[in-house]
Amino acid sequence: MTWLREWIYSLIIASVIAALAKEITPPGGVKRVTEFLCGVMLTGVMLMPVVRADWDAFSLGLADYRDTLESVTESVEEQENRLLRVYIEQEINAYVLQETSLLDISGAQVTTRLKWRDESWIPYEVTVAAEMTDEQWKRLGAYLESELGIPPERQHRGE
Repeated sequence: MTWLREWIYSLIIASVIAALAKEITPPGGVKRVTEFLCGVMLTGVMLMPVVRADWDAFSLGLADYRDTLESVTESVEEQENRLLRVYIEQEINAYVLQETSLLDISGAQVTTRLKWRDESWIPYEVTVAAEMTDEQWKRLGAYLESELGIPPERQHRGE
């Protein structure tokens, strides 16, 4: 920030010099030339940060900023993806538990495994741990296949 302070001091000094020069210059053509030269001087002082800028450092800083932004964006997308996966697993588990309750299966515990396909999480495999009859398991299996698209070979019955 020292460059900012130096630039402000330069502007102040240039403004004071310009004001003094315009005050002590006699009216007429000389005064107009003095005002023009003071304007050129103030413009030059105002543009000094642009002229003196370290464009290589600016370019490197901008590239570093882009890399950081890309990294943060990827991190946020990964976290969002994980949260979405957990949310979908919980919703499917609740959905299956609701069906077990409708089939009079009590104390069921459901574990769902998802798979990433076509830019979304889909139910891939499910394990239902509960005491149930073969008929209840058959009806639950049909439900899992028709509603969630989980084929019988990826439906597991736990105890």
